[in-house]
Amino acid sequence: MHDNLFHLLPGDQFLDLNLYQCGQEQCPPCYSYGPVARNHFLFHYIISGEGIFHTQNARGEACTWSLGQGEGFMIFPGVIHTYTANAKAPWQYIWVEFDGLKAASLIRAAGITADVPIYQSADPKGPGRLLAELRQIVQADPSAFAALLGHLYLFLDHMIQSSSRRALSVQPGRRDLYIRQAVSYIEQHYARPDFSLEEVAVSCNLDR
Repeated sequence: MHDNLFHLLPGDQFLDLNLYQCGQEQCPPCYSYGPVARNHFLFHYIISGEGIFHTQNARGEACTWSLGQGEGFMIFPGVIHTYTANAKAPWQYIWVEFDGLKAASLIRAAGITADVPIYQSADPKGPGRLLAELRQIVQADPSAFAALLGHLYLFLDHMIQSSSRRALSVQPGRRDLYIRQAVSYIEQHYARPDFSLEEVAVSCNLDR
């Protein structure tokens, strides 16, 4: 028998990466969730069993993926999706929902995209390390914010390093650069009584 686990976490404790929820579940046969869309990135790693993931690609076209043990699927924000456990071998999975300034670039670095939102390992040891970090997140004290964030980074690093679709080089987008620059300026100046949004825009060479 497997114990199902679930935690909700306060995302305002983080910035580069926000952790919203995590859990582990053994699904009953034919268990289905959706159709639904999420507000954040949601990754499921399949510990055992099989299932089907229905989603949409970057052009909004329907896509279906049959997945099993050792694979994972990423749900992108705003994308309608459904996932269903196999009738004879229903999957057990572990999941983590996250977002933040670095989330999209880290996912791209693993070669996971809206067109191919699937994790498959090119490293025989990769899934074991990835699963170990996911379990650390799920089993951690929800109030241990530093530990949770550390394990989230390690999970993403293992996903990047072991992914069969790993991107060799990922350049940050202009939007990401502006966000980082603005956040850095705010952190350094927000305590000033005369602080304003206009000066943030000026520091980033943007019009408010």
